[in-house]
Amino acid sequence: VGATRLGLAPRVASPRMVQVRATKVCVCVTPAGGMLLLASLGTRSDTLVVTVDQASGELVHAGVSGHDIFPSEDEALRMVTARLCGGKTIPTLLRGYAFLGIVVTPTQCMVLVAVEVRRDPLPAGHSMCTVVKSQWVKSQAACAKFGSTIDKADETGLERLREFAVNGFHFYS
Repeated sequence: VGATRLGLAPRVASPRMVQVRATKVCVCVTPAGGMLLLASLGTRSDTLVVTVDQASGELVHAGVSGHDIFPSEDEALRMVTARLCGGKTIPTLLRGYAFLGIVVTPTQCMVLVAVEVRRDPLPAGHSMCTVVKSQWVKSQAACAKFGSTIDKADETGLERLREFAVNGFHFYS
């Protein structure tokens, strides 16, 4: 009763918040250098496609069925193959369990993906995932101006980021 008076009513899980399956992610790089992030979230029964805008680095998702929401990962991949790869095999495709980070510079986009995780049980049926193996996927920015570069300090920073120890040290639930 006290919690309800304070506006803290017990949270009722909606059908979309129930664990449906294990979360899976996929990064696709098209022949033109475009990058798409596919997410089959554990709390949803569909697959979301998020496009990395090559001009701004912004993550774009309109929420339109058949455009960036698909019933399955396979159907989303068929769309990427048909519409963005001219029916040919997707040149770069990496599957994993979580997106860990994204970096956008004037010349490239990089996404860090957890490709192998260890699940450790927690109380109440929850689990904590430890990243065992991760991998960067890189795409050149198709909109980069001819001859555009990043300075040496930024390049050094990117190299440090790529070498940063994530495996065995990063956790999520």
